[in-house]
Amino acid sequence: MQSYPRSEATYQRNLQYIPVGVVSVNRNVEPRLVFRRGAGAYIWDSDDNRYIDYHGAFAAQMLGHNEATVSAAVRHVLDSENSLFGSGTTEMEGCLAELICTNIDFIDTVQFLKYRKRGDLPGASRGAGCHRTESHHQATGRISRMAQ
Repeated sequence: MQSYPRSEATYQRNLQYIPVGVVSVNRNVEPRLVFRRGAGAYIWDSDDNRYIDYHGAFAAQMLGHNEATVSAAVRHVLDSENSLFGSGTTEMEGCLAELICTNIDFIDTVQFLKYRKRGDLPGASRGAGCHRTESHHQATGRISRMAQ
């Protein structure tokens, strides 16, 4: 039987602060693997064993883990010191709205909404209301991911 000493050590440390050692009960699995990194379709545990990520959770399904273009775009935004300031609008909001409206032919304007459902982070943005201005027909829907 293969052992996972680093994963087990992390699990034991987590037990001191997290009931059952993981923050999501459905991730309490055997063997108790602790994943440290991911690239493309692969993930590695704390003991440096490589696995194909068949689960693909948290949006890795489309591009894989740490896709270079996405990572570079995130770094660019973080380095620009942009933020959602909590009052007024931002350039980033306008750029995202323009990207959506110019690439999806049936959407002319968007309104970003935030709402919670069980398991969401407080205030996490999960949707956009869309409006077709010339027809005055309103459509609302979730935009959960965008691909270029």
